[in-house]
Amino acid sequence: MEGQSTPYNQILGQFTLDRCWDECMFRSEYQQRRTAIELYNRQNRWTKRGLAIVPTKFGISFTALFLNQAGALVHIYTDGSVLLTHGGTEMGQGLHTKMVQVPEHSTTI
Repeated sequence: MEGQSTPYNQILGQFTLDRCWDECMFRSEYQQRRTAIELYNRQNRWTKRGLAIVPTKFGISFTALFLNQAGALVHIYTDGSVLLTHGGTEMGQGLHTKMVQVPEHSTTI
């Protein structure tokens, strides 16, 4: 997949999808949960449970390269606290969680 292009002509670089998928499967304990659900469904005639995991790819602005930009305002205060402001839209992709994690992964200036 590395170096291949998407339907939107975006070249795949630093392709980590396989590692990401494997980690999601492991951390979610998908196979163990799936086994438990299958057992539940065999033991219960009238109620059933289900589980799914679906990979999805969203292009960033597709081929409108001028949209491939972003900005953020970061205040670092003398007490070590950080205020981060960004213009991203949270649509269930974990954007707020990722932004909260930025200061803990930043290097000291």
